[in-house]
Amino acid sequence: MNLRKIIVLILVVPVLFVVAAAGLLLAFFDANEYKQELATVVKQQTGRTLTFEGGVNLMLFPSIGMKLGALKFENASGFSQKTMLQVNEVSISVDVKSILKMKPKVSQLTLDGLQVNLQKNKQGKTNWDDLLVADDPSAVAITTQTSTKQSNNIKNGEAESSRELALAFGGININNAFLSWQDEQSEEHIVVDDLDIQTGVITLKEAFPLSVQLVMHKGSEINAALNLESNVYFDLKTKELDLKQMLLSLKAQGELLPFEQSDINFSGDIHFATQTEKLRINGLILAAKLRGKALDTAELNLETQLSFDLKTQQLGLLQTALTVYAKDESLPRGVINLMLNTDSLDVKLAKREVHLANLLIDIEGQKIIGQVDVADYAKPAVKFNLSSESLDLDALLLLNQKQAQATTEASLSNDVKFSEAAEDIAIELPIELIKSLEVDGVLQVDSLKAMNIKTQNNVINIQAKDGVVFLNPLSVALYDGTIKNNITLDVNAASPKYRIKSKLDSVKVGELLTDFMQMDKIAGSTSALIDVNTGGDSVNQLKQKLSGKVAFELRDGALKGFNIRHSIDTAKAKLQGGETSEAKVQQTDFSALSISGDVKNGVLHSDDLMLQSPLLRVGGNGRFDIAKSTLDYRVDAKILGSIEGQASKHNSGLLIPVRLYGSLSDIKLNVLYDDMLKQQAKEKLAAEKERLQQALTAKKAKLNAELDAKEDKLKADLAQRKESEKAKLKAKEQVEQARIAAELEAKKQAEKQRLDAKKKAAEEKLKEKAKNKLKNLF
Repeated sequence: MNLRKIIVLILVVPVLFVVAAAGLLLAFFDANEYKQELATVVKQQTGRTLTFEGGVNLMLFPSIGMKLGALKFENASGFSQKTMLQVNEVSISVDVKSILKMKPKVSQLTLDGLQVNLQKNKQGKTNWDDLLVADDPSAVAITTQTSTKQSNNIKNGEAESSRELALAFGGININNAFLSWQDEQSEEHIVVDDLDIQTGVITLKEAFPLSVQLVMHKGSEINAALNLESNVYFDLKTKELDLKQMLLSLKAQGELLPFEQSDINFSGDIHFATQTEKLRINGLILAAKLRGKALDTAELNLETQLSFDLKTQQLGLLQTALTVYAKDESLPRGVINLMLNTDSLDVKLAKREVHLANLLIDIEGQKIIGQVDVADYAKPAVKFNLSSESLDLDALLLLNQKQAQATTEASLSNDVKFSEAAEDIAIELPIELIKSLEVDGVLQVDSLKAMNIKTQNNVINIQAKDGVVFLNPLSVALYDGTIKNNITLDVNAASPKYRIKSKLDSVKVGELLTDFMQMDKIAGSTSALIDVNTGGDSVNQLKQKLSGKVAFELRDGALKGFNIRHSIDTAKAKLQGGETSEAKVQQTDFSALSISGDVKNGVLHSDDLMLQSPLLRVGGNGRFDIAKSTLDYRVDAKILGSIEGQASKHNSGLLIPVRLYGSLSDIKLNVLYDDMLKQQAKEKLAAEKERLQQALTAKKAKLNAELDAKEDKLKADLAQRKESEKAKLKAKEQVEQARIAAELEAKKQAEKQRLDAKKKAAEEKLKEKAKNKLKNLF
């Protein structure tokens, strides 16, 4: 509903009646004779009835004025209330002498018993719609011409009077006013009663006091009482309004409010420049005391310097200090003290932006500093950079004295078993808020303590957009190691989904678990790789839907609560009928322990469990139910040596089957005797087989040696015979060769002699022929 229209209806309409009545009185003296005529005019113009239930009294001297008795203005047809406006008495007058001196003094305007009923029906029509008729075009034209002429006269200096008119108004006195707003569409009904408005003498040069009191009701939802005191000054030349030393108090209660009783006090100096449309509040102090419902007691104090530019829609708060004190049994400490300081808070309403610079948040002496920027706070896009030297969340929440103590007692007494289904814890995320958020920020904490876990160098990078939140990275230094996380939350599905990737490096897990869960079950320097995803609306659902891969490695530690080596020695002694004794230390030391595997539906399956110690080697496989916190592993333990010396020397190298099972808080160890006997039988059989194999191998080696010797002798004899035969053959060959050579030589000599003889015969023959030829010649 338009506030300006309400003010017009409350104040202007009665004044119009007063002015109209005054005109009649001055013209005809006995205005009571013309009440019917005035009512007729109103009926003709509005279609409603104006009823004068009281008289009209005229005052002529020493003041000109009038006093109207009770009157009523009929409501529009179709509305439940009979009257729209009524008043018990109206009076106003002007001092005659002051008029003659051109310094008119108007007496106080008094309205007593004013009642205004404003309504909207189910069709959305209000009971003043018929009064807001369009202006006559000719009248508008005349008014426009007149205004233009007056404006020109003012510019030309013609409107300036040689004598300044000094106006003094005795003020406004509205008593016992009543205002009702009833909306049948929304079924809303708001009532303001006991409305009193008083001012001092109103002049154009001095401030005047203003006092307002009212009580507002909205069924059983809200019941509020308001008081306002201030000195008001309006400068006509600069057109600036000042409300100085303003004091406003509000007391409220009702079902709609989060507190049973609210007491709010507001003070400051308000300055508004109408030409520049700038508002400023200096020394703004807001103090509130709240009691009941949400908290037993809460006190809030705000001090700031406020400025607001209506043109640019920019709001600024400088040197803002906010302190909050709350007391309630539901609070972890019973009380909480919060302080927020900022050098500047700028709000750009048109752009929907908020900027906080040099922000300091102090909660019980723990400080956070930085800056925050919000763009489009209707659908927030938040950027922040915050840091803190030290935060102790346990101190704020008293975890050390409450939750931690309860956890310790439960752990020590074993009343709460990890294997038992714990009561599920619902995770109620503000889904719609997360979907609307757009966040990009960094939070750095040098030293942090939460749930008794102590961390250092905490760096959290947060990004959120379109219902997906990223913590990447979330890095922490703790217990001589580090953890780096990459966490994703997606709330766009039917139930939230999570993705977690973590890397642990050299974290002393024993100290971590002792501080966190008061559970001293494991020790060692831990490194791990985790890549899992899950989803759900409760802790149990997150455990049951957990899937992914994990790998853990521990160095130089111990598993506490059971001693694998002692259990094996005891089982062996029982089998052999020997004596047994209690373990001096119920723990299994190791130099290395590793396990990895796949997680599906909250259950880890692994087949590479490995534990190493100077005297023991353990390997095995099994499963760990994360949802129920139970495990069931079958491992084979191999004894490498004995700290007792020769007495247990026969156990060295023995492979012992062991079952580890139960809850994390009470892990049970069971040496599998049947499997152990089977293993021993297998080992004896293997040993006998080895002995026979060795004997067989030795005999085979001997036989092979004998065979090799005989073979060597035969080879030697054969070689000797071969050499002898070879020599004989060689000698025979030599004889034969000599005989052949002799025969060849003899044949050669014989052939030579034959050839020589033949040659000689040929020569003789040739000589003979030659002689014959010579004879013939001569």
